[in-house]
Amino acid sequence: MTTTINNQISRESFLFACEVCENDNPSVTHRVATHFADEMTNLVSNGAFATDSLGYCVNENGDAEDLCFRDNQPGYFDQNDKFVPVSFENFTKYNLKLDWIVKSISNVLGINKDFEEILPNLLWHVGFANLDVEVPIFFVRKIKDEETFDKVSKALKRRRSDFEGAILTSYSNIPSYFSSKIAGNKIISLRNCLSVDRNDFYIDKNALKSAILKTKKDGFTTGYRSACFNGEYFRFTKQEADVLEYLHKAGKPVHKDEIMVEVTESSTELKTLFRNPDSKNIRQNILQNDKKGYYWLNLS
Repeated sequence: MTTTINNQISRESFLFACEVCENDNPSVTHRVATHFADEMTNLVSNGAFATDSLGYCVNENGDAEDLCFRDNQPGYFDQNDKFVPVSFENFTKYNLKLDWIVKSISNVLGINKDFEEILPNLLWHVGFANLDVEVPIFFVRKIKDEETFDKVSKALKRRRSDFEGAILTSYSNIPSYFSSKIAGNKIISLRNCLSVDRNDFYIDKNALKSAILKTKKDGFTTGYRSACFNGEYFRFTKQEADVLEYLHKAGKPVHKDEIMVEVTESSTELKTLFRNPDSKNIRQNILQNDKKGYYWLNLS
């Protein structure tokens, strides 16, 4: 698909496009668009959206109504069966062109080759950016969704290369444990690598390079359902999380029998836990035992 970008894209407009990109259905109704007039004007002039029809219209209370036409006039019938005409804008929506986002990133990074869509509507290989060395750049949307995260992980691990790069995402509020790597590629929010000194959309290559090299903060998330240590991201079952929380708060070696009684109140054995692909590596350095039944966390 050919994407044309003619005018200067503003920083705020691009960030608004990123917000839209995170929606299951990346589109904006005309009603919403009027509240972001400057951003939408800038984006529409740059070919970021395709106009479409909602298939319904909105009444004066903001509720959806079945769209119908009478003498080529769009409208709806109210509760009194009276035809209420509406403007065509009332049921217009603007679909974000996902390839436009990718092409915008490619252009600003000076990548001349065509991008590759790896997972439909989710993951793209933008190309190689020159950050003193050639670095692979990927773009992903909806990374906060567990299903998407799993799909992206599998896709990138299948095509793992010797070059570590960046996975740029339209998701802005990445929690600390998400600042990890997938197949050697660092997950980075686009918001965090945009130049703060410019009003136009511009990716600061120094900020991008710094984000790739930056060492992330190790630790558990609230609830202990996930963690990041030494550049590796882990996810745990509820039972595994309870065990880790108990050991973390104990701060000392605890016998496995005590752990399982206090935590699970069942006959489950601790050795049967931490065996799935998302958690098993925690046994290598973090979850320690003395082969005599005592377990502790090595967080030093």
